[in-house]
Amino acid sequence: FRNPVEEEDMLTVRLREAFLDLAVECVSVIGCRVSPAQKAQMVRFVQAHLDPVSLAIGDGANDVDMIREANIGIGISGEEGGQAALAADYALAQFRFLLPLLLVHGHWCYHRISTLIFYCFYKNMALTLIPFWFVFFNGFSGQTFVERWTIAMYNTLFTALPIITMGLYDQVLRRTSLLQYPKLYYRGQDNKYFDGWAFASWVASAVFHSIVFFFFVEAALAHNVHGPDGRVFGLFSNGVHIFTAVVIAVNLKAALELSTWNIVTVSALAASLVLYFGWLVG
Repeated sequence: FRNPVEEEDMLTVRLREAFLDLAVECVSVIGCRVSPAQKAQMVRFVQAHLDPVSLAIGDGANDVDMIREANIGIGISGEEGGQAALAADYALAQFRFLLPLLLVHGHWCYHRISTLIFYCFYKNMALTLIPFWFVFFNGFSGQTFVERWTIAMYNTLFTALPIITMGLYDQVLRRTSLLQYPKLYYRGQDNKYFDGWAFASWVASAVFHSIVFFFFVEAALAHNVHGPDGRVFGLFSNGVHIFTAVVIAVNLKAALELSTWNIVTVSALAASLVLYFGWLVG
């Protein structure tokens, strides 16, 4: 004989599975006379069984639990008060603004974050791999190829502004195109911009560029003659030339990856190079 508690648990599981199968087949699901706790439970139930990126939108205090439970919460500030907007990740004035938020700003944000992550890996690998190639020339002594303050300013001054403008102002497609062709939204769901192959291509590019930066500059300075008076380059002089190639190439890489060129992005790229050469002169 089965335990009544076990039979009740099995029945509950079957009902949940049947409800989930039915909900997946529906375009829209409307819950009537649902309590705030039940709304949050519904979101939690779908997240546990389907593993989606869920979005919850509401306009009243009874939607706060549901908004907090979802991965992305959107609150509409209106006649129902501002509790939903205060508890949400994004606040909208009207429900119709949800479409541009997802199709336009969501697409832009996904592309910006993807490019930003890959670019940060690229620019840091392009620099940090150079000391690895340098150890084969310095006898594994731990000697750096350029003085430490210059290296410390790499991420804080010489390559910081392009990252900021890329993360704030880059627009891979126009607003009108994204609204006219809603299927472009699926590029984010299909991980077209952020996947293993894209990451591997950026890593391979960083490794290749670091080899070019180091060995090409070393070969160009092989004779080690600075001027007609016979003076030769020192250790840090060679390193400055290598570091200069890295800074210029990394900023040019950011310029090539930008989809939107405006006064802000161009000024950021120019300012990075001006700051670097001003640092050298100073």
